Amino acid sequence: PDRIKIHPLNAYHGESKLIAEGTVFYDGKFDFSLSSKDFDTCDINMIADYPLGARFSSLNMAGSGTIEKPDMKFSGHMIESYLKKKEIGTGDVEGTFRGRDLKFKGKFVGGLVSAEANASFSGAPSWNAVIDIKKGRYDFLLSGLIDNAPDDISLSLQGGVTVRSTGGGHTVESRFGHLGLSVWGYNLINNKDVVLDIVNRKLFIKSLSLTGDNTDVNASGSVELNDSYNVMLNGNVDFKSFSTESEKIRSLKGQGAYTLNIIGKWDDSPEINGEINVKDATAVLTDMTYRIGPVNGKFVFDRSNVTFDKVKTRFAGGTVDMSGVGYLNKLSIEKLYVSAVLSDIKVRPFERVNIELGGHLFYETSPEGASFTGNIDINKAKYEKDVEFDKLILGLKEMEGKKIKYPEFIQKTALNIHVEGKENILIDNNIAKTPVSISMNLMGTVGQYGLIGRVEAVEGSIYFRNNEFTILKGSSVEFISPESIVPVFHILAESYISDYYIKLTLDGTTDQFNLTLFSDPPLSETDMLTLLTFGQFKKGIKGFESGLAASEAASILTGDLKEAVESRFKNITGFERFDIEPHTAAAGAFGPKITVEKRLIENKLSVIYSTSVGTTEENIIKLKYNVNKSVSVIGSRDEIGSAGVDLKYKFEFK
Repeated sequence: PDRIKIHPLNAYHGESKLIAEGTVFYDGKFDFSLSSKDFDTCDINMIADYPLGARFSSLNMAGSGTIEKPDMKFSGHMIESYLKKKEIGTGDVEGTFRGRDLKFKGKFVGGLVSAEANASFSGAPSWNAVIDIKKGRYDFLLSGLIDNAPDDISLSLQGGVTVRSTGGGHTVESRFGHLGLSVWGYNLINNKDVVLDIVNRKLFIKSLSLTGDNTDVNASGSVELNDSYNVMLNGNVDFKSFSTESEKIRSLKGQGAYTLNIIGKWDDSPEINGEINVKDATAVLTDMTYRIGPVNGKFVFDRSNVTFDKVKTRFAGGTVDMSGVGYLNKLSIEKLYVSAVLSDIKVRPFERVNIELGGHLFYETSPEGASFTGNIDINKAKYEKDVEFDKLILGLKEMEGKKIKYPEFIQKTALNIHVEGKENILIDNNIAKTPVSISMNLMGTVGQYGLIGRVEAVEGSIYFRNNEFTILKGSSVEFISPESIVPVFHILAESYISDYYIKLTLDGTTDQFNLTLFSDPPLSETDMLTLLTFGQFKKGIKGFESGLAASEAASILTGDLKEAVESRFKNITGFERFDIEPHTAAAGAFGPKITVEKRLIENKLSVIYSTSVGTTEENIIKLKYNVNKSVSVIGSRDEIGSAGVDLKYKFEFK
């Protein structure tokens, strides 16, 4: 015999099936055919992990000749193709291989891309290809090649690519008359031809200019894969689209202009030179009441450093002037030092609590840790929120037990901030009307903070059992723990009730108060409480203890309702004080006592009116006119109808 004949042979692997038949002659000639109606390139072990693949519903190959001079042709129809499992589309391929020359042409991506190629294997292999790209969507190129690509990314192209390879060298020349890119809410399109060339492993960006609404990107330079890069970037950016990508940003506006040159080795930290200018940028965060901005300033990059000076932003009605320096390591900030000067900041941390402040803060972070230091100066503050002592104690305990959970790197940020305010700080609520001074340090860490320092009152009034007491010098609240909020009260106050001088001393923490009363002429503590409760003292008053207990119980049980009514009434009427207190009359009757106060003539004149509902007691009227800091005139009518005028004066000895 002069030949070996191969009868139809079926081969299977995975989902693929091939049918082969042919003849091999002893003189070196051959004749064969190969076909398939279902063939997937991923079933070929050698290329199974290759990112590009295709599945054919028709694949045919036939040939004859000799090994030195083959004459072959092939064709195939792709029902699907993919790049990193991203669908590309259908296609067709056909070609011939005669002697040492290969000719190939095909259509891909559903006919959007057509290609023709020629290769010669005579001597050193060489080949070339011309690719025509029709206008269409090519999102798969980005989502298939970029890990964790944004969901909204899209790419449209129109242009051509020429590929040449000779003697082991490769060149790719590409020119796109249309390039559209959409990502993060930005829609960019080229305003001139995009020209990209590849020589061996080096990409040259010869022309790349994209523009959109208030945004443009221009790039030039070169990138050598796995070796080095030298890229110039410049353009403008509109910040508004960034807000759509973060749930923490409710609104973001403003403009940025940048000019950057990025140089470096592939596995090393890049050198960045240039600057970024921010103009009229504003942001509203989801969890913050106040708007940040407009922000204006310049960030200058010098090799591995970024510096910024005179970056100014509006915040909470005031301004923040920032400067600082950061040290980069592989595009991440390794060290950062920031100085911020605060001016005329107006915040409202709680309802009916208003603070105007300034100061100078410093933030520092490095691999060794992070810290906030500096000082905050309280220029003006007013605390009008009513206080219920039982809720105050419970609230402080809850603050200790329920710390806000921050990310670990923020939790460990050390704190050492001095807070000080000497004037224009006023407490004006249901328990006190007094100016105070503040000097304390915020210590510890963000995750475990505390206060060290003092809040001091030198004048003003506090209210105890519906009686007004004048605060004496030396009254203060001390904070003593660097890792928690532990207030220690030391309150001194005095008042004249009927013909008695009463001095009140309150010492201790929120867990354990120690109340001491002193009277002149002397009275027992029970008699002094009787005097404070009834406004008068009579021997033989019966049922005082039970009435007092009943009133205290009612005060606790109706606390929430009482607070709501008082707050609403003050807002409607404009009264500075409106109290509803349980009251036991001298005759033993129990009922509510309503007290209102209005201040007039720049707070020099105060008018206080009290009435006991459901009793026969007279209404109490008290007028107090402060002539100056040391002299006041008081006119009053008590619950038994007695009226009088007192002249009150105070001497201070040093």
